[in-house]
Amino acid sequence: MQFLLRRGADPNATVRNGTTPLCWAARRGHIECVRCLLDAGTVEYDIRHRGPSHLAIIRPLAWSTEGEHYKVLDLLLERTDYFPLIAEPGEKAAFLCIAAACGKTTMVRDLLERHGYDANGRYIAGDSFMSDELPTALCWAADRGHAEVVELLLSHGAEMSPAPGRYDFGKDWRPFSRAIGKGFEPIVALLLAAGVDPNSKSGKNNSAPSALEMAIPFESIFRRLLEAGADPTAASLASRVVSSGRTAEIQMLLDSGLDLAQHMGSSSFLNSAIEGGHAVLDFLLQQGRWDELFSPKSLGASECEKALKSAAWRGRPDVVQWLLDRGFLACARTGTWAHLIVDAARSFAEDAEVNATIDLIIQYAADINEEIDLSTVHLRWSSFKTTRAHMLFDRGTTTLHQRHQFHLALCEAVLFCDCDILERLLQGVEARGDPWASVAFHIHMAEESARERSRKGTLYDGRRYDGGRFFKILRQYSWRLRYPVNS
Repeated sequence: MQFLLRRGADPNATVRNGTTPLCWAARRGHIECVRCLLDAGTVEYDIRHRGPSHLAIIRPLAWSTEGEHYKVLDLLLERTDYFPLIAEPGEKAAFLCIAAACGKTTMVRDLLERHGYDANGRYIAGDSFMSDELPTALCWAADRGHAEVVELLLSHGAEMSPAPGRYDFGKDWRPFSRAIGKGFEPIVALLLAAGVDPNSKSGKNNSAPSALEMAIPFESIFRRLLEAGADPTAASLASRVVSSGRTAEIQMLLDSGLDLAQHMGSSSFLNSAIEGGHAVLDFLLQQGRWDELFSPKSLGASECEKALKSAAWRGRPDVVQWLLDRGFLACARTGTWAHLIVDAARSFAEDAEVNATIDLIIQYAADINEEIDLSTVHLRWSSFKTTRAHMLFDRGTTTLHQRHQFHLALCEAVLFCDCDILERLLQGVEARGDPWASVAFHIHMAEESARERSRKGTLYDGRRYDGGRFFKILRQYSWRLRYPVNS
């Protein structure tokens, strides 16, 4: 910055929307660049030549506030007296929001009481802040967790549920919701004391989550809302509480008289408990009220399979262990373990958890005397991450739905650029001793896939595709399969 300024760069240059270098430096939080530009007299230049109401005056303040660059904001306020410059209603609203967002209680009080600012004033999105997702000062103060500012604004008549801005992006902008979602209990308490309805919802057709749903991660706020009259029977609340794994909140729902299984339905109840984890399953079983819902014999084969599938797909070895210990696999249909292995491999969980889950399933299948033949676990490897494909290969699975579709697996290995998997597939064919006539077509199709991908030149992620490696492997195994050594 100093280098450019010494060589004649204009510190007051603007782009078409009136944005200056100071705006951008403030937005990015580059305090030394801001200092250089202030030393170059950019604000004074804007006041003299563009007028105090120009967007370049308020934007650095608003943009540094949006980015939570508070040191930049303090420097701007220290170097310039903005009070006499802010005159338009929209600018005043933005200035009040800036002070509220930064927790400057004294400044907010001064603006409200000495300068007559409107506690419900609204700024114009784009002129100051980038958007009006948080349309009023109370929204900003609640979102940033400044309880003193919230209390001050409420005492000056700030609306607790202001109308949304033009750019709400489908989010809940209300101060009450923002405070709950970020765990600011003192602000939640202030708003409840001021009369906010704990059951109010926002969004089109009241589609936003209820206050209790948003409070699930915060035990004390959840309790406070129930005490204030929040409705525990709201749709989907019980399911979300159970699946959250938070037994304290589950106990609160039970204390309120809610029958979870009846409210949710038995299938949803069990599935949510599985998602919640083994601690939730133990907690619910200890209640002694729903023993039949956790009994494999009462549930039957189909429900046992669904429960195991849910736990395996989530990659939760602890929950799989819990279900296996209670005989869920023994009550499922023979061969269910094979499908569970595929479900576990498709999980979004960490590889270590998936590994543990698969090994658990294999071990328990052996313990109940099921015949385990991992070569019957057929899958297309591209349904998984590469590490999962290797994980399954190492345990003896295959990538073939049917042998006449073998080219699909080869083509996927070529298209997804995995030489190791391609070789392992071909090694499997070689080990089986399949005749050349039965595999020639499949290798030809794989070569065509490599040729087509080479013509395109790049992979899905933009990397350059090296088809030569795949042609070499395919050609090598073509000869080995056509002229096997033992012939």
